[in-house]
Amino acid sequence: MTNVRGLTYQTLIEITGAIESAELRRVQPGTEHPRASSTDDVEGFFSLCRRLISQRFTLREFKDQWPRIVK
Repeated sequence: MTNVRGLTYQTLIEITGAIESAELRRVQPGTEHPRASSTDDVEGFFSLCRRLISQRFTLREFKDQWPRIVK
């Protein structure tokens, strides 16, 4: 993994996304960066999985619980 001045690649992407989002809100008030909303959706999905299955689950447990998750 490459570091840029001590920042990991993921951190650099998050900072870039935050800057893009702030600039988009400045230029077009009331608008959110599309990557920000999709990240919230993914985090919400994983929170749901952790609540329905367990904090740490395996792929097999996830597949077994899939019908319950999408219900």
